[in-house]
This record gives sequence, C-alpha cells and structure tokens, in this order.
Amino acid sequence: MNGGATVTGSTCNEKTAARGFTLVEIMLAVLILGIVLATLYTAWTGTLRVAREGDNLDKSYAMARVVMNHLSEDLESLAPRDGEFVFQGGPQDAWEDSFTKLRFVSSRRLGLAGTCGGLSDITWFGVEDSDGDGWTLMRRERMCRVNEEDTRHDPFGDKDAHIVAEGLRSFTCRFFERKGEAHPEWDSRSDTRNRRGTAPPVVSIRLEFDDPGDPQGVLVFMTKVFIPRAAGGGS
Repeated sequence: MNGGATVTGSTCNEKTAARGFTLVEIMLAVLILGIVLATLYTAWTGTLRVAREGDNLDKSYAMARVVMNHLSEDLESLAPRDGEFVFQGGPQDAWEDSFTKLRFVSSRRLGLAGTCGGLSDITWFGVEDSDGDGWTLMRRERMCRVNEEDTRHDPFGDKDAHIVAEGLRSFTCRFFERKGEAHPEWDSRSDTRNRRGTAPPVVSIRLEFDDPGDPQGVLVFMTKVFIPRAAGGGS
C-alpha cells in the first residue's frame, strides 16, 4: 500500500514539472513583446526625426547668416571703377522671379581667386541642385583687369565659383532708388532712369529655405543693405 502511494505521488510531481507554456501564453507573451518593441521603435525614430529636423534647421540658419554677412559686406564695399559703378542685378533667366543674379565691382576681396588687393569683379548666381529639388547659391570673384572689356565678360559660370548655400528655394533681391521706389532689376550700363554708372543706394535680400519641420512650410530670411558710396538711383 505504501509503495503504491509513493509511486502515485511521484507520477503527479513529474507531470507538474513537465508542464510548459500553453500556446495562448506564448502568443500573449509575443504580443506584449511586440507592443514594447513597437513603442521603443516609435520613440527612437521620433527622437531621430526631431534631431534631424533640428540639425537641418541649424544648417539653414547658419547658411542664411553666411549669405547675409558675405553679401552685405560685398555690397557695402562697392567701389567705382574709372569714376563709375559697375552693377547688374535681376532675375536669373532660368528661374524668372525665384532667383536673382548679381554682378558688381567691389573693393572687398576674399582672396579666393588667388590674388589679394585691388578691385574685385564679384558675381552671385544660382545653380540647380542635382536632384532638381532646390538651388545652390554660388559666389565668384576675379580681379578686375586693366582692360575695360574684362569687366564685361559673361561671369555667371560655375568655373572658379564657390558654394555659399545649398538647398535654397529662392534668392531674390530688390533695388531701391533714393526716393524709395523698388525695382526687380538694375543695370549700370543702361541709360534708363539715369542709372548709367550708378548703383542702387539700398538692396533688399530675401532667402527662402524649405522648413524641415513642415513639408509645406518655408523659412524666410530678409535684410536690407545700405550702400553709402552708391551714386544713387535716378531722380
């Protein structure tokens, strides 16, 4: 009798020890694990997205500061050549009102052309990004030559030009006369409104970048540059 009882008890313990997880328990555990992993993944990707947007925003602000600082100093250093200013500004043909190209003679030199001193023939213009999703703003400087014709070459090529900003949506300038009237174009070679040999006293600059936090949004940066040495913009 005692032996039989002992055998029965041993069998029950073995059955209890051998019992594992049921299918329902395993599926429930997998479900909970999936929820935890999904929550962690969402939080991680959200953190990465915010960090990436922050980096892109900082990059846009940094590029805008560089453009405004360099272009403002270039314009403030406008200098007459042979008693007249050389200044051309207007829409870049390929993009109409989205981009302005500039060309002028300035006493400011960054030495990017390999020579320091003297007057600079400076151009600012745009080049379309390789993905077609924006524009790259370029700056090109070359030393003014003795020959007058050297300042009338076609300067808006990217040879020897340097990148100032990338991913622009637009870069536009407006040119003000002394009475405050704004124009989208200015050409010191023209006789229109007594502009020949003159530069605009004030130039407004507007930059637009895509907003990294809003696919439909835009970041806008604006400033005005006063050119004390300019001869004025007509009567």
